[in-house]
Amino acid sequence: MQQKKQENKAPDKDAKLKATAGLSTEHTDRTVAQHNLKDVAQKLLALNPVTVELFKKANTTLEEDDEDRVDETALQQVTEMSFPESRAIKDLRLNQ
Repeated sequence: MQQKKQENKAPDKDAKLKATAGLSTEHTDRTVAQHNLKDVAQKLLALNPVTVELFKKANTTLEEDDEDRVDETALQQVTEMSFPESRAIKDLRLNQ
């Protein structure tokens, strides 16, 4: 548990300096620096629960097949006419 808390801790100035120490402007060194910056950014974002929730929603949306999606407005209109949501979703998918 303690290790997980430490992994999610935002890096301090010393950690940033250590991660980027000795880098030159050559391509391979820039790549290492980019990866280090990406890791720092991920740790900073992981500290914010709102950001974590947004990324979860984004990943869920990206993983859905287009066939599985239905028009939210159409779904709302059909369910407002007292049709069950599961049946409305099925019918909307069939009529896409």
